[in-house]
Formats: sequence, C-alpha cells, structure tokens
Amino acid sequence: MRSLAADILARAGRQVRVTAEPMPAAPAPKRERQPRKRSTNPYYGVHYLATKNVYRARPRDGRRPVDLGSFTTAERAALAVRLYLLWRGRGHTDIPRPPYGKY
Repeated sequence: MRSLAADILARAGRQVRVTAEPMPAAPAPKRERQPRKRSTNPYYGVHYLATKNVYRARPRDGRRPVDLGSFTTAERAALAVRLYLLWRGRGHTDIPRPPYGKY
C-alpha cells in the first residue's frame, strides 16, 4: 500500500521510493557559554567602575539592589555595605543614604 503522496507522484509520471521511516532531524548547533569573569574584589556588594576609577557600594536588599554611593577605596565601600546590612539586620528601614559622588 502506497501513501497518498507516492500515488500522486506516480500518476504525475515520477517514480519515487517512499520509506515509512522519517528522516532524522539534524541536531541544532550548541552555543558555547562564555565563562563568567570572577571579580578580584573580595568584598560583598562592592564593584569597581574603571571608567570613573571609583568603587560602587551596591548590596542587595532581597532581590533589589540598593545604591549606597561611590567611594575612592574598596575598604570604605565595604564599610558602607557592612553598616547598611547591620542596620537592616536590626530592623531599621529609614537608613540615610548619601547623595551621588565620590566619598
């Protein structure tokens, strides 16, 4: 018993051989993932901005990043992050934040 497609092609004057097995699909090429760059900064919530030559203190409060400002050294930015996390751990919600700029 032939398939409908083979019957139509046979009546059109072409002889084809139709197999019951479907052709295997070509595997999609896999993209290689780039490894993440590890920060050389040992402090949590402190990021270096090379364009401005400052350290930004941005810890996370749950899922939301909190900007605490920019500092000239990583140690000062880490101190701001630790104070913020200490105050949040003690239940304070009205923590003063500095205006933007270098400190």
